[in-house]
Amino acid sequence: MKKIILAFFMALSCGLFAQIGDTVHVKPLNQITVVTNPNTGSNGYKGWGVFPDTSNHIRKIIVTLSYKCAPGKACGAWDYIDNLYLRRLGGVNKSSQNTEIVRFITPYGGSFNHTTWGFSWHMDITDYAMFLHDSVEVEYVHGGYEGTNVGWQVTVDFAVINGDPIANPISFNQLWNGSFNYGDTAHPIENYLTPDTIMIDPATAITKIRTIHTGHGEDINNCSEFCSTTRDIKIDGNVVSTRTRWRPCGDNALYPQAGSWIFDRANWCPGSIVHPDFVMSTTLSPGNKHIFDFDMPAYTGGVATGGNGYAYEAIDAHLFQYKGINKSIDASIEEVYQPSNMPENSRINPACDNPRVLIRNNGSTAITSLDIKYGLKGNTPLSFTWNGALNFADTASVLLPSLVFPSNTTTTAVFQAYVTNINGSQTDQYHYDDTAKVQLTNLPPIYDTAFIVYMGCNSVLENSYYVLDGQNNIVHSRVAANLTANAVYRDTLHLAPGCYTIIMYDGSGDGLNSSFNPNQGQGAFMLRKIGAVPAGYYYKIFNPDFGNYTQLSFFAVPHTFAVSVEDLKHNTELSVAVYPNPTSGKAIVQYNVPQNSHPVLFLFDALGKQLMQFSLNSAEDIQEINLNGLSNGFYYLKLQTGQGSSIKKIIKE
Repeated sequence: MKKIILAFFMALSCGLFAQIGDTVHVKPLNQITVVTNPNTGSNGYKGWGVFPDTSNHIRKIIVTLSYKCAPGKACGAWDYIDNLYLRRLGGVNKSSQNTEIVRFITPYGGSFNHTTWGFSWHMDITDYAMFLHDSVEVEYVHGGYEGTNVGWQVTVDFAVINGDPIANPISFNQLWNGSFNYGDTAHPIENYLTPDTIMIDPATAITKIRTIHTGHGEDINNCSEFCSTTRDIKIDGNVVSTRTRWRPCGDNALYPQAGSWIFDRANWCPGSIVHPDFVMSTTLSPGNKHIFDFDMPAYTGGVATGGNGYAYEAIDAHLFQYKGINKSIDASIEEVYQPSNMPENSRINPACDNPRVLIRNNGSTAITSLDIKYGLKGNTPLSFTWNGALNFADTASVLLPSLVFPSNTTTTAVFQAYVTNINGSQTDQYHYDDTAKVQLTNLPPIYDTAFIVYMGCNSVLENSYYVLDGQNNIVHSRVAANLTANAVYRDTLHLAPGCYTIIMYDGSGDGLNSSFNPNQGQGAFMLRKIGAVPAGYYYKIFNPDFGNYTQLSFFAVPHTFAVSVEDLKHNTELSVAVYPNPTSGKAIVQYNVPQNSHPVLFLFDALGKQLMQFSLNSAEDIQEINLNGLSNGFYYLKLQTGQGSSIKKIIKE
């Protein structure tokens, strides 16, 4: 059961969830228009939400940030820093919490279609569940200085999932927080990143440091935005974590963008949520004080000519204390990467093979193996045994082999996966998050088994492409080492029916064509139909500004019924319609053909096998067909005359 709770209904009580695993959605900010304040560089938007009360147990909280272009405005053009804060908790008379829970960098939106573009990002913020109950005020702070004639429409959606907590929270401490010059010898950053002494509660068994850390500004060395560096976290003088403050951007899910989105940056990318990092400890002494410190390497910079100042580091770190882990044996499937309908996974979707899931250990016992059962709902599941080492809170991405979706898969189909047999024979003590499901509402396209791969090289030899079958075997490839600059290659492929993925990689992360590297020239990558009408029609034209890679999964089916919407657009002499569609059995085919054209109607299955044939009367326009006895799925009707043909997809449910 899902409920939408809007900020306007604060007087309503959320009450109790109906049962464990239920989700309540809270939207304190719903489709608000945000613009900059050019005078201050910061503009805040506040809203209230009513969360479940403290009698409800919270298993997980996921926040989703959804973006569209603001109504009546163009999208914002620059990569500005936005923040989501928790403010007042429990009512308007309470003091503000002032806790940053999400940092987001806006995309270069100058090229987006302002009427149709939209994207969303999500993040697990379960650590803040101790604050997210009853009435809560949040504030979305939009940075930047561009004019108010551009902007965004923003929705903040908290998905609160009922269930047993993985560990019960005790306390929260704000650690280092602020934007600090880096490389300013008059004000060294270590003057501000000072040690914090924290009392560990007598009941604490686990501590977690959650840090959001990004670098900004461009000094004489292009730091901090384009400089990689490290940071250390120390406890009681000992380094417990060393991380590189850097993030690759060429595989950003949101692409292409109008600006320099391809360039790697200081732990952030345009058009993406900033990923926090975590430092866990189970060895601190309860009831005693411990010293926490944050260190960065010494650095000397300077203000660039015409620049706006020194490099700076934006750091926000929180310390959470928890009681012991509630379950001993507890595994979950956190997310399905492939297949997925989520925009953040759109680079590798839609997919028709090789599911990939994220598993996590939520229990105190290390997990060294588990079984994953998976497949399309209603079919006999496949089984895969994962082996490895997962301590508490560790995750692993798992590729599930040997599953290829059939080309007649419908959008009502559901992929599901669940974990079982932990460490050989142990039973999961919390089964409500063992299973993940994805409805296949976004399916790969269907192409002919024969088509042409068109590759136009640019002036640098950095690109290679591969065609993979459903078992990840390479069935065709062209690699950069064997190509000629500015040459054109046309490869005619003849594939067996099935699921395939075509991938092009770029060795320097700037695609075939990038406005920020014009010296590499112009390239092109396309899939062209053979003998198409009109001549030269392409199945797919890949955007050449793709960064690190671009890929497409597709079904290959025999040419007798491989069809696209474009094919139907170019049929001027023939028309065919089917109703009802989908059908549970019988359907009516309505057609319009020239007189004396000797029309014939064929029915094919997804593998191209002819199932039915009807000789039609061109003077009439109706033919009944009966699909009773056929399996549910996709079928194809082909109306053939001496003047041409038309093809229509029909679904049996």
